[in-house]
Amino acid sequence: MSETNSVSRRQLLKIGGSASLLAILAQQPATSQNRILETAATKGKGKKVLVVGAGMSGLAAAQSLKSNGFEVLVLEARNRIGGRILTDKDSLGVPIELGASWIHGITGNPLYKITQENGIKTIDCAYESMPQIFQRDGEELKASSVAELKAAFSKLRRRLGKMQNSSMKEDRSLASAIAELIPDLKLSPRDAELIKHVISTDIENDYATNADLLSLQSFDDDESFTGGDYLVPNGYCAIVECLARSLDIRLLQVVKSIDYSGEGVAIVTASGERFAGDFAVVTLPLGVLKKRTVDFAPDLPLSKLQAIEGLAMGIFDKVYLSFKERFWSADYTWIEYAGEHADQWPIFFNLAKFCDKPVLVAFNVGRFAEQLEGQSSENVVSACLSVLRKMYGEKVPAPVATKCTSWGIDPFSLGSYSYVPVGASTALYDALGAAVDEKLFFAGEACNSEHYSSADAAYLTGEKAAQQIMKVSARLKR
Repeated sequence: MSETNSVSRRQLLKIGGSASLLAILAQQPATSQNRILETAATKGKGKKVLVVGAGMSGLAAAQSLKSNGFEVLVLEARNRIGGRILTDKDSLGVPIELGASWIHGITGNPLYKITQENGIKTIDCAYESMPQIFQRDGEELKASSVAELKAAFSKLRRRLGKMQNSSMKEDRSLASAIAELIPDLKLSPRDAELIKHVISTDIENDYATNADLLSLQSFDDDESFTGGDYLVPNGYCAIVECLARSLDIRLLQVVKSIDYSGEGVAIVTASGERFAGDFAVVTLPLGVLKKRTVDFAPDLPLSKLQAIEGLAMGIFDKVYLSFKERFWSADYTWIEYAGEHADQWPIFFNLAKFCDKPVLVAFNVGRFAEQLEGQSSENVVSACLSVLRKMYGEKVPAPVATKCTSWGIDPFSLGSYSYVPVGASTALYDALGAAVDEKLFFAGEACNSEHYSSADAAYLTGEKAAQQIMKVSARLKR
């Protein structure tokens, strides 16, 4: 969220020129992608694919398959498309993102290409800019002190990297490693407390969970696109709508069972409807898979069940506050509160810089986000305002409109996005994404070890599932 995110997991690693077909696909226009896929497999005339879920991965898979001759039917449990992408254009009078907000890295990112090819406006939001930080007594931290604090955090990140590269017999939590390293930074008592705030904003906020739950060994173990972080000011939903064009999508179809014991795949929904196809793409979020609300017949392979059990789902929630007038500085993208509890109300996004209304967005993750989800929206907003009044004084007025998210209790997501807990590894992402019996194919942000926990990751896995089906279909026709 701040300058030191230039060394965060989304920026540390680069996609190499010898990367897999996923990286190659991501750098091609949509028409070029289809040509590449057609060279790998003949068109799917006469073959039907059932896609479970109309989120980013499901729509990407469906659109690619349809354009290559397959009959495709998308079954979506919600009364809308998009999954964990949800633009609200009504609550505050401007588009706000209740789910995914950013295109993280535009160089080679397929989502950014979709925006460019379809005239969808994007804005560089100064994601890596230096924040304004308020201490628990309401005093603003001087810019020079913020810079020193961020430099200390960068040093901590480098030492964490060295610790990862050293021989480790057993995994440990990221929090325990940080606790071991902080004394070596020789910080003042005040900065030793403030560094906990930076850990919250720059690590926990990124992973949607608490540092004591994160695997040290798998921390930062993914690839990311470069080239800045962009907002879609008129709504991320525009990307989803592009992918949904001309697709046969059935809403309010809550899948209850997936039977792949026969020649093809049979799916039964809660309403008792039965759908049959030659293949199925399953894009159920990790949280839903962990809940086992969908029955598979036969049961999924042990390796996939172990992946579902081993990976974890984080919670990232937002509180949107719209005011009559702006009372905060217009200069900062990020406004932070280093309070008594580092993981509570640590960061606010100044959306007013990118829209024509005075809107602030508070972010909370992990246990505290889960705690807030058990409260009423009125109580959550009241708690948020009490923090703002510590920062700006009693002059902070009541907002004219608010909106709170609660992804952890959403029955069709049960979390925001995945992370690797202590004792697990990123290899579980590949196990979760592996095909089963050349009939079931899996996609979603938790289905690929190179890219995960993002909308572009979901898109890429949808493309990959489509590619796999085309190859199987071509072989079966021979």
